[in-house]
Amino acid sequence: MINQKKQQGIALIFVMMIFTFIATISAAIFVITRVNVVKQGTYLHYQQAKYYALSAEQYIAMLLQPDEHEKQSDYVQLDHWFSKWADDHKLTIDNVALTVQVIDEQALFNINRLKNNQQKNQADDEFYVLLTQLFDSDAAQRIIDWKTENTEISESEKSPVNLKSGEFTNVSELKIDKILSSEEYKKLRPYITALPGQTKWNMNTIPRELMAIVFPELAEEDIEEVIQVRSNIGFQKLEDLKALPVFSNEIAWDNLDIGLASQYFSVYIKAVYNNTTYYLHSMLYRNHKGNVSVIQREEGEYPKWISVLRRSMREL
Repeated sequence: MINQKKQQGIALIFVMMIFTFIATISAAIFVITRVNVVKQGTYLHYQQAKYYALSAEQYIAMLLQPDEHEKQSDYVQLDHWFSKWADDHKLTIDNVALTVQVIDEQALFNINRLKNNQQKNQADDEFYVLLTQLFDSDAAQRIIDWKTENTEISESEKSPVNLKSGEFTNVSELKIDKILSSEEYKKLRPYITALPGQTKWNMNTIPRELMAIVFPELAEEDIEEVIQVRSNIGFQKLEDLKALPVFSNEIAWDNLDIGLASQYFSVYIKAVYNNTTYYLHSMLYRNHKGNVSVIQREEGEYPKWISVLRRSMREL
């Protein structure tokens, strides 16, 4: 009788262990399923936000293109900070909140204008003035020395770039401790870009800080006068800029790479859908016919300095 009770007790323990095991497995399956459902939902929300971000990219491309009437007339392309593409675009479509900010890349210093040779050009002088504005003399000299020595710059050994044999494809290639510290890079980044070839400054969008390096002979109040005359419509002709009284001193205009329109634009997009955020940075190129194409995309790129720089550029 005692053995029978022992056996029943052991059997009961085994049954309880089996039920505990089954319950544990069931709970684990439920948790895993729940996690997968959440992951799948987050992924779907991310994709939804992404597709709307791409739609916003195409919307900006459309704004950059001349309309049919303009194409058929003697239309001259002009770009300034109060053009339609430069507005603060905040949209809500199908529960997707979109924030779109556009930067005229030709309002920034193109580091591919630098040439590693014995003869200085206009870009070299402009770059030096920019460095001395932002850094102390030691840091500025260190960067100038690096440029002169043609030091290879790259984030990895797989894609070396140097000023003699190639071009920068991205300004992030400057992020090497021997060239710029992290803090120095953050300070310089809002004012530089890496565009192919010898691009021109757009005098309708260039900010105060960089206008000072193109015209170092101008005082701060003179630059402010140029900004005020430029106002919210921009210069219609370069002759209008050259005729300003602040340029009474002799300026070597032929040595300046300046214009009133641009070909390269950066679009920074933030798309939020159901608490899921997607960031996109697209580089757009507009050819001489007004056709716009996407030449570069980066996900997860939406730096804080964009808003600050845009506000300063649109201030009158």
